[in-house]
Amino acid sequence: MVPVRKRHPRGSLYDQRHLAPHRNLHQTQKGALFAFVGRQVHVEIDGDDFYIDLLFFHVEQLRYVVVELKTTKFTPADAGQLGFYVAVVDDLYRIREKHLPTLGILLVAGKNDTVVRYALASTTSPVAVSRYQLDEADQKALPDEAAITRAFADELARDAGDE
Repeated sequence: MVPVRKRHPRGSLYDQRHLAPHRNLHQTQKGALFAFVGRQVHVEIDGDDFYIDLLFFHVEQLRYVVVELKTTKFTPADAGQLGFYVAVVDDLYRIREKHLPTLGILLVAGKNDTVVRYALASTTSPVAVSRYQLDEADQKALPDEAAITRAFADELARDAGDE
């Protein structure tokens, strides 16, 4: 079982409830089946903590799919983070004799296609970067930066009180 934590690291989309699935199996419009593995999936690497925004398993292709969500414009560092998570999932969860290589998808608020091309030029992992667009009602429903900062600080304070 993959442990799922509730912390929201900086740079990740704060509230993914409207994007995260509510059931375990989901069928896309083209018929592909995805199993929801977790949200904010915690991995510990030699004492360092990391959180994968969303992790799915593609049932037909037999591969994990890492999805990272960014509220900012794409930067080459985002590609490095996604590549890191893809490598971690490949190493810790993938059964090489049965599963295809892990796929990484990065959804960003904006991107420069030339910067994306250069950032991904040397990667050997199957990764993609795409821009998401929220309609006006969804955009207004998102909390502002101050609310996100307050919620993050409150959660850290609660976690500190639990220890």
